[in-house]
Amino acid sequence: MNLRKQYAEETRRSIIKAARKLFSERGYLKTRVEDIASLAGVAAVTVYTSIGGKSGILQALIEIWTLSPIRNAAALSIEASENPKQILEIVGRTMRSMREEFADIIYALHDAAPFDAAVAKYLEVATQRYRGSCLMVAEKLKSLDALRPGLSVNQARDVLWFYFGYWSWFTHREENGWSYDDAERWLVDAVTQALLKERGLRKSRARRAEKTSSLMS
Repeated sequence: MNLRKQYAEETRRSIIKAARKLFSERGYLKTRVEDIASLAGVAAVTVYTSIGGKSGILQALIEIWTLSPIRNAAALSIEASENPKQILEIVGRTMRSMREEFADIIYALHDAAPFDAAVAKYLEVATQRYRGSCLMVAEKLKSLDALRPGLSVNQARDVLWFYFGYWSWFTHREENGWSYDDAERWLVDAVTQALLKERGLRKSRARRAEKTSSLMS
């Protein structure tokens, strides 16, 4: 990378970092391009030319969030697993990590979406990706014959979204005041009971008991 491209990329990263901080503190709508530029140490016009203003910044933040390596690593682990309960534990751990890392972006999107059509569209794209991940997990559980009788893949996707979507974490963290550990544990237990057939639960319990026994011996 030549020096010009390196400088341009560093400038872009500084702008995104400054915008993310201000969006979190003030909200998307109350943050001005001039404020972002000042915090990033660049001219206001640079915010437009380097990334496309606030709209471009938000699009970049969505890419950072929805295409995170955390998500990709989880997808590989889920694909490799043959244990339904373990798969749901991976989902819970991953969604918790994503929430801890990107809650500020999620809140900024939801705050601005009712007032800005472009933001609403970005949120729609992010949600489609998020629900797509839930569908992938549901299909994996179906392939393992782990879903409760009568539960379709699309219904399983919706159950996963109910427990691991945007607002379950908000309820437990912000409204109930739960720790992330407690919220993750409860959500994984609840979604396990909601999705897995009893045979799958018995197998998971047996594996847990075997593991515990081997550790104690």
